Amino acid sequence: MAKKCIYCNAKIDEECVIDFCEKCGVAVWGKKMFDAIVKNMENAKNDDNLCNGMGNDHSIGKQKKEKSL
Repeated sequence: MAKKCIYCNAKIDEECVIDFCEKCGVAVWGKKMFDAIVKNMENAKNDDNLCNGMGNDHSIGKQKKEKSL
């Protein structure tokens, strides 16, 4: 299933960390805030601390495991 923008249904790269296209993101939040959102989401993904919203509790499990150590 192709990933689509939640606002305009434009196709989005499957690896994209956000669920909206750049055009809609900038229209909703402005360029500066959009860039900050994308940067923070990419950092969270790189840190393996991003939940994909599909019932994946991987990041939550990782945090619980680290606390128990």
